[in-house]
Amino acid sequence: MGNIDQISSCQLPSAQNIADNISRCIVEQGFKELVISVNDTQKAGELVGLHYDPIDKMLMTQSQNYNLALITNDSAIHQYGINVLW
Repeated sequence: MGNIDQISSCQLPSAQNIADNISRCIVEQGFKELVISVNDTQKAGELVGLHYDPIDKMLMTQSQNYNLALITNDSAIHQYGINVLW
């Protein structure tokens, strides 16, 4: 597995430009930044059940808190009643 310099310069030549200009790219693509609030962290910490990955718990929490669909094929996430695409 190569380092980030190899990936950005060889395999994904536009990746470095995106990384350098991420804020502009987000706006240009019509995305909105979704910050992690204290409320999000508290609710993610309260999630119990079959899923133990803290990043996935945060994604599930924000999906619920902001009424967003989550794109995943992780079957454990489906068990939380999250609006899932895929």
